[in-house]
Amino acid sequence: MQKHPDHVPVMFVASKDVKLQKESIMCPRDASLCNVIMQFRKHLDVDAQSPTAGFIFYIKTEDDKMILPKMTEKVGDLHARYHTADMWLNVKIDKEDIFG
Repeated sequence: MQKHPDHVPVMFVASKDVKLQKESIMCPRDASLCNVIMQFRKHLDVDAQSPTAGFIFYIKTEDDKMILPKMTEKVGDLHARYHTADMWLNVKIDKEDIFG
């Protein structure tokens, strides 16, 4: 964070049925969570056989609480509130089946 003061470290923690190509990124503080997720979806290995798969993104706190943030919140604000002792913002990814 000293090299890039305008960025925050974000680590993505995937559930068992989600495969990631990349687990961590440095995000601009002023980016919305929605923008970060749109960029990060490129690194998800999505099963082509499952067009009904959706993903839910939670903020995982140090005491293992799951927070469902607004997608319009700034990553810097989320990092300031929910970062861990090692300064990472942990985002948990769960897969959901969506019908309709």
